[in-house]
Amino acid sequence: MSFTLAAEVRLLNLTDMFCLRVGASMKLVSGPWVHGQNWSRGFYEAYPEIHGLYYLSSLTNRPTIALFERANTPLLTGNTRLHRALADPVMHKALTLIVDEIGYGLV
Repeated sequence: MSFTLAAEVRLLNLTDMFCLRVGASMKLVSGPWVHGQNWSRGFYEAYPEIHGLYYLSSLTNRPTIALFERANTPLLTGNTRLHRALADPVMHKALTLIVDEIGYGLV
């Protein structure tokens, strides 16, 4: 599933040395969610021009993007469909690929 963005996306890059430079550590993206959420709110206030955060997943160490729902520039076009039930057949293939890669069982 994919979608087209309506504007250029500006992300705050939390990889490399950024977390250390702002007084945090990589625990920012791997610690309790409440701490990450609090930092995210602070980043949103400190950098009002950004649309979200770019970081490495604490589960897979893969690049991950979190978009702010309240970004000043609308990023999604009016006809974008993002909401689907997990039981939707379109989602089944994607979920099957993910659980197979992780090694989980799909019930």
